[in-house]
Amino acid sequence: MPGTVSPILVLRARAEARETLVASGDYEIDKAVDGLMQWALRAGLVERLGEDAVAEIILDPFRRHLDEQA
Repeated sequence: MPGTVSPILVLRARAEARETLVASGDYEIDKAVDGLMQWALRAGLVERLGEDAVAEIILDPFRRHLDEQA
């Protein structure tokens, strides 16, 4: 369908935007990741790609924050 944006691209963009909010201290990482996973569920990405693949897409921008928490 022309003009339709891929839900995967939308998820990546949303994850990058949330990472920016986490980095600035305006958002907690747990809340950001949970919200993104809920969106992915509603968008059908978890069913289509699987939970592990969706988690990788979501977590990719947050890797440095997760490394700092470890």
